[in-house]
Amino acid sequence: MDIHFPCCPNCGANIDYKGESCGYCGSKFVITNFRNPSAVEWMKYSNQINGSLKDDDSADVHYSKGYAFLMSGLYDKALAEFDKSIDCNLTHGDGCFLASVAVLKGKKAFVCDKVVVDKAIEYAEAAFSIEMNPVYKAMVGYLKYDFYARKFLRTSPDYKEEMAIARELGLTRGDIDTLFGLVKTDVPSDPAFSI
Repeated sequence: MDIHFPCCPNCGANIDYKGESCGYCGSKFVITNFRNPSAVEWMKYSNQINGSLKDDDSADVHYSKGYAFLMSGLYDKALAEFDKSIDCNLTHGDGCFLASVAVLKGKKAFVCDKVVVDKAIEYAEAAFSIEMNPVYKAMVGYLKYDFYARKFLRTSPDYKEEMAIARELGLTRGDIDTLFGLVKTDVPSDPAFSI
């Protein structure tokens, strides 16, 4: 899914949100996935995206709004938009994955309630069932590590098994950095997270 802006983030010219670059200044304004965010601009554009596209009820628009809210730290609003995106398109892996990030509300899994962590795992597993993306499985591994393993609670499969699956699917160091940038925590020092 793409993130669409109602006007050019570079020059402010009005644009067709289905386009990929500004007809006036030529700058690219479509974010193609969660791996290339420009977090500096999100707070500036979240209100603009929300206001300009409020009548469009497509999965892409809800995903765009959710992403903008997530990058702005507005986790409840982000989760609501990701849920709407998933309702519009049940095969939206990135929407499910980012919903798992939003559920945590910028907190480490360790300090969240079990219900919250289990909901985040549910979203991440749903994303993985849609698309076998190693980042989605690594999210499950992180959640099981930070909440379950660090509290000496059992879960099956455990975080080591989840991370082994992610590595088998081609998890890279860049994927790890992206994941932990989104969940706003340091990469655990546990060997399961080293690539």
